[in-house]
Amino acid sequence: MSVKTDPKIQRKILIVDHDFQKKFIFQFWAFVACGTVLSGFIIYLMCGRSMTTVFQDSRLKIMSTADFILPSFLLSSLVVVLVVGTATAFFALFVSHRIAGPAYRMVQDLSKFTSGDLRQDFHLRTKDELKSLAQGLSDMGKKIRADVAVLKNEVDHLDKIEKGLPPQAVERLRSMKKILGQYRV
Repeated sequence: MSVKTDPKIQRKILIVDHDFQKKFIFQFWAFVACGTVLSGFIIYLMCGRSMTTVFQDSRLKIMSTADFILPSFLLSSLVVVLVVGTATAFFALFVSHRIAGPAYRMVQDLSKFTSGDLRQDFHLRTKDELKSLAQGLSDMGKKIRADVAVLKNEVDHLDKIEKGLPPQAVERLRSMKKILGQYRV
């Protein structure tokens, strides 16, 4: 069982794990919004003690610099949060897809593996994350498959000499054969 990286394998859907990906995207977007609010607050505090003169509506006005730039800053911050937040959301969607997609794929493969199909390989795309986890699962599957094959050979050997075994041993042999028969190696 080896990890196969196949660039031709393409997932058809972008959102694989809705809850994980929504949370991931929201955290990235919240980070952008918090950064914008924090930078605005710092600029507002830094401008608080200075005064600005401006001609507005044909009148000369004198006001604090912080109050003068506040409306423009709020508007520009809103635009930045929307534009950069949207770009960040798309970026987070693609990054989370590279994490959630392989995890989803491995959960499907593990489901087949736990149902008894020990031949199950773990396939990941070349750019997917979690390749080391998939390699570990592949190594574990290879070891389990080898151990089950040895056990099946031993049971088959005992089955051939069943006539010379005590009744309790024959009963246990049938039980082991039934359990090992559930696995495909």
